[in-house]
Amino acid sequence: MSGSPTPRLLLASILAGPSVVLFSLVAMWASQIPHPVTIEPVSLVAFVLLILPVSSAIGLPVALVCNALGSYVLVAVGSKFPLLRFPFLWPVVGGLAAWATMRAMDAPAELVFAFSAAAAVSALICRMRLNGSAPRARYATY
Repeated sequence: MSGSPTPRLLLASILAGPSVVLFSLVAMWASQIPHPVTIEPVSLVAFVLLILPVSSAIGLPVALVCNALGSYVLVAVGSKFPLLRFPFLWPVVGGLAAWATMRAMDAPAELVFAFSAAAAVSALICRMRLNGSAPRARYATY
């Protein structure tokens, strides 16, 4: 493999808390589909300025450990089995690991969805660094 996932671990871990909050809001909104959902501008501003940064700070340590452990395992498996380096597998494995953990804890369906989706996004962000160099231009630049 051409690079270490370390630079993307921090980005994925910082975004993990807010993505769990946003995905749980999407799940709660989807469970209320036939009924109207009202959003007040004041609550939206408070949400963006307060809840997202706090969730990022709270989720950072846990996400950093989970992302580091998952990246280490997937890099080790990918070095032994090159077919498993395929980028699509990282979010699938991350999402399935979070899904299995949340189902084992008997969490509500909204939280299972939120954590699984956030884990898949985090795994995808971690994997983005492992693809080697920057994408090559397909066409000549003038």
